[in-house]
Amino acid sequence: MIHAFGGIVGLPIPNGQWIIITEYSNSDIGPAMGWTCPGPSILVVEDPLVGKLVHSVLRRSGYAAHAASFAEAFDLLNGGASLVSLLITNRPEVFLQFAERCRLLYMAACPDHDLASRFRCCQVLHKPFHPAELLNAVKMLLGSE
Repeated sequence: MIHAFGGIVGLPIPNGQWIIITEYSNSDIGPAMGWTCPGPSILVVEDPLVGKLVHSVLRRSGYAAHAASFAEAFDLLNGGASLVSLLITNRPEVFLQFAERCRLLYMAACPDHDLASRFRCCQVLHKPFHPAELLNAVKMLLGSE
């Protein structure tokens, strides 16, 4: 069960603790939480500078992207892949157990294409990239319901 109180979402995890997500809007977590306001939830697990760039580019195009640590992303995906519409990371090997149910944007200077091929729905974006390439990859992945 997910609890929401005035801008704070609490998500229980199996060990009896809670993940707290603050400053959400209805489009942050989207329909998976039962809200009627549509919008994908994009989780960014990346270097902080790259994450800021990704967040800025996606926000300007109307997407809500959220930075997360590997542990936070792992816990959210463990709670059900439907909570996360798209995972953006440079370390997909950490999330292999979710490969069948998780959309992935794999960003790396030298990506491992064999690793990328293990994900059901994956796009590879070579660093450095142009913001338009990022947007195209996100649109393509989110369009592959």
